Parts: sequence; structure tokens; C-alpha cells
Amino acid sequence: MSYLIDTNILIEAKNRYYPFEIVPGFWKFIKTSIQNGTIFMTKMVYDELRQGDDDLSRWVQQEILRDNLFDDGEQNIQQQYALMANDINERIISKNFKQNYIDEFLAKADLWLIAAAKINNFTVVTNEDFIRDLQPYKVKIPNICAYYEVACITPFEMLQNLNMRLILQ
Repeated sequence: MSYLIDTNILIEAKNRYYPFEIVPGFWKFIKTSIQNGTIFMTKMVYDELRQGDDDLSRWVQQEILRDNLFDDGEQNIQQQYALMANDINERIISKNFKQNYIDEFLAKADLWLIAAAKINNFTVVTNEDFIRDLQPYKVKIPNICAYYEVACITPFEMLQNLNMRLILQ
């Protein structure tokens, strides 16, 4: 199984669960998994992470080679993105999506991530929660994934599936 990671999983990891100075093994695992093609990061996610001025942006710039990034600009992904963006804008998925949330969603890497996962049969990994309301007004990755039948899991599920182990020495 191949995993396509959302920007927020690395931001949350740095800020909450796996700070660089306390859990360096997590970051080594992510880097190695990207290098060996188990975990993928799109160029748009990479660019979003590089925009900061913190340990995470420096780690991404120093440790993740652009050669290891997934190209989310391929024509078939662009076509899938256009179809999905149209469905969101036309409120086919949910009539209650608010325009400001649509605009915010489409301005980020999120829909490109889902389009790339759909085309390549990857699993999307995000910290976002599925909104169970029958008519959500916010656009969330798990809801869009569910509509398009794209697998979507949490980072902890991915780490369990990949048998990551952090062992004290």
C-alpha cells in the first residue's frame, strides 16, 4: 500500500507528538519511507511545508530531496482535479458547502492530494476528521475522499500499517 501524506500530519507531528529533539526516530522513519517509495509527498505539500521558518521547514528542505517527491502536475491528475473542483464548486457533493470554505480548500494542496491518490490508487493520510453531518458546510479531506471512494486514514493508522517502532536505547 502506498500513502500520500497531507501537510498537517507533519505539522502536528512536530508540534504535538514527535518533536525533532525528543523523537528523531519518527523523522528518520518518514524520510526513509519517502526514499523507499512507501510514503509519498506531493510537490505542493512540500512547497507548503517549505514556506515556514521553523524546524519543520528546515527539515523538509535539508532531508527531503525533490527527486523523491510525487509529481502532482501530471495531466491525468490535473483532469481529475478539475472534475473534483467543479463538483465542489457546483455543490454536487454537498449543497451546504460555504463559498469561503470552498475557496480556502481549493487554495491549498488538499484537492491535488486527493486527485493524485484517486488516479494512483494511493491512501490519503490526514489528521482531518470526517464531518458526519448530512450536510457539512466545511470542505474536509475525508469527506471528499469518501465521495470519490479514495481511502483515507489517520497518521497513526498508517504508522501501525507500516509497523513503525520507536524503541528506546
